[in-house]
Amino acid sequence: MRKPQSRTAAKPRKRAPKPQSPDAAPPWDESPRFSLLPPEEAAALNAAEAARKPRKPHRPRPPQHCTVGYGYYATSTQRVPALRLRGHWLEKLGFSIGSKLQIAVREGELVVTVTPESAIRE
Repeated sequence: MRKPQSRTAAKPRKRAPKPQSPDAAPPWDESPRFSLLPPEEAAALNAAEAARKPRKPHRPRPPQHCTVGYGYYATSTQRVPALRLRGHWLEKLGFSIGSKLQIAVREGELVVTVTPESAIRE
């Protein structure tokens, strides 16, 4: 059995308001975080960015290691092996969203290639 509390629960104390110094700016009178550049400086900055040598495209870096996970079929509670690959590197290699894939199975390997559009329509 639980013991009754000897005192009623203490109410939280209210904090006293902080005194404001007379030279402090009111909270609604804040200065902007970023100052705007004059048009001449903005134009010079844009010209400097345009004059920069463009970078060559990055080489896609696929993951080096992957772990086989598991999933379920809709009609079963038995786990089945599953792979999930995602990232911008897939698109850089030609695996865009909605593209059809062809999967070849070899000994210990899966070879995934994008099916050409002409082969899909035939």
